[in-house]
Amino acid sequence: MVDGIPPVAGPPGRPRRRLDALLGDKGYDSNPNRGQLYKRRILPVISRNGSPNIKGRRQAPLPRRHRAQRHRELDRLW
Repeated sequence: MVDGIPPVAGPPGRPRRRLDALLGDKGYDSNPNRGQLYKRRILPVISRNGSPNIKGRRQAPLPRRHRAQRHRELDRLW
């Protein structure tokens, strides 16, 4: 699969033939896949199988008193 990737575009001169990193989803998470990428000096950026999904995660909302305080601070700036 990695062999089919075309050379990386960049500055003039000899084109790069090797990627710096390869992004993948959990379906590609296995020690053999990671090992093959490390052998080619490519950094695998793959979520570990069993790790929680980050989709939909967001920062917890502020409590009401903190929201009111933040609102007053912003009003003072105007």
